[in-house]
Amino acid sequence: MSRLSVPGSSSLVERAMEVLGSAPAARWLAASALEASDPSAVLEAMIFRLESGEPLQYVMGTWQFRFLELSVDARALIPRPETEQVVEVALGLLAEQVAKSDVILAADLGTGSGAIALSLATETCLGESDPELMVWATDVSAGAIALAAENILRTAETYPRVTSRVELARGAWFDALSPELAGRLSLLVSNPPYLSATEFQGLDRSIRDHEPCSALVAGERGTEALEEIIARAPAWLRPGGALVCEIAPHQAPEVARMAIGAGLGEVRVETDLAGRPRVLVGRR
Repeated sequence: MSRLSVPGSSSLVERAMEVLGSAPAARWLAASALEASDPSAVLEAMIFRLESGEPLQYVMGTWQFRFLELSVDARALIPRPETEQVVEVALGLLAEQVAKSDVILAADLGTGSGAIALSLATETCLGESDPELMVWATDVSAGAIALAAENILRTAETYPRVTSRVELARGAWFDALSPELAGRLSLLVSNPPYLSATEFQGLDRSIRDHEPCSALVAGERGTEALEEIIARAPAWLRPGGALVCEIAPHQAPEVARMAIGAGLGEVRVETDLAGRPRVLVGRR
């Protein structure tokens, strides 16, 4: 019997296609269910969760982010393509730092699933000199820290050195970092909450009802988290070190002014793959 000829599975796959509106996604779902001892029952439960509005990524339990396959659930945001572009910008800045220092210290503030920190730790090309790289991944949420820890172990199966390159720390933004790191970080990266309370109400229900509100909503203005991170970043960066933040496109002019006002130089906003302003960059 082939893997896709489990009794009753064909009709379930067809139902999954109706719910998802995508044949490839339905096949992913079926392939995931077929790992279980009772594939039909598991696929039926998955379809029920989808029909209830739960995001496909949470139902699947894992999702691709750049070169990583990460565990995902309601403890943290679903990794998105916009954040992949944040990593792309950050990696370019890290490559510049590798040529200048034997020790590269970085921090991912609000790590969630650990997607950014793990990508930096696994994709940074350290060259022949192989300088030391350490990424501190912080989050105020105990659930997010636990999920990131799971993803460190998952990633270590393919990239064993990641366990020595990523350090988890629980706390709000910079408060989670050791004071000894002040003025020494080559890179600060963050995908902070950047929605206002009003914007949150306009989100699709699959997001609003299932992803953590605290990771999406910054406050009434939507810029509260960005304001704190930008204002405090210069004290934590080494000379020439860079801040990289994901932002909402309409926030670009405002956050650029914030960065200049905080004393950061070479301030710019990079676009995402759709051409929208998405990534704030500034240097100490």
